[in-house]
Amino acid sequence: MGNPGSEPVVKELQLVVTAFVGLAAGVLNYAAASGSIVPFLVMVWFGIPMPVANATVLAATPLSFLRALWEIKDVPLRVMAVPLVFSALASMVGAFIVAELVTPTQFRAVTPYVLVGCVVVLLFFQRVRQRIDDGARRERFSPKSTRALLTMGYSVTSLYAGAFGASVGVMILTVASRLTSWPWKQINATKNLLCLVTSGIGFVVYAASDLVLWPVWAVLAVSMAVGGVLGQKLTDHLPAQVLRVLVATVTTIAAGALVLTS
Repeated sequence: MGNPGSEPVVKELQLVVTAFVGLAAGVLNYAAASGSIVPFLVMVWFGIPMPVANATVLAATPLSFLRALWEIKDVPLRVMAVPLVFSALASMVGAFIVAELVTPTQFRAVTPYVLVGCVVVLLFFQRVRQRIDDGARRERFSPKSTRALLTMGYSVTSLYAGAFGASVGVMILTVASRLTSWPWKQINATKNLLCLVTSGIGFVVYAASDLVLWPVWAVLAVSMAVGGVLGQKLTDHLPAQVLRVLVATVTTIAAGALVLTS
């Protein structure tokens, strides 16, 4: 993609706001699997070009999923080893396409519709969670078939994760709910590990590009990590569904505004 313009000037107020937004994003990543939408929209509101905002947010995301390292014991690695490898490769391809091949104009044209898709996915989450709870421990496919189907499903979601990533956590949960009989704890741990892998790959690709706004990245990465740690305690007092509806509402308004200003 190249540099979509001269590097934006980052003001102190923007960094302060970014810190608070990063905390919220970390909490949302824990509760609603939708955290990256918020800092992306705020950065665009500050006038940062969309490709730069997208790359900066994706590069800052890995720290908010570090808890996956403590949840590996809950991940069925015998089944997930191959899907994880293919997911890493797919996320690399997605990030490369956006960083090197997509123009800023193309990115801006597509973004509103991607945001609308994120809203649909977010509002669908509760049904996915219910399906996981209802389907746990029911036999679906053989381990070999499950591995093959998860590889295909997670390769697609990881391609998207490397390119944009908003609400990808819900997509990962949806794939697992359709293809496995794993309980929620197992599926959620798998989602966190997958997000850690794909966002880590995204960091490497975008860090090698000229798209990451590093001062904002530093503040966002740390605040998202702290928000991820605080997520469990904070969401005990505010239902996750309320957070998802709030994010969906803001995102819908933002998508409409982007279409009107295109």
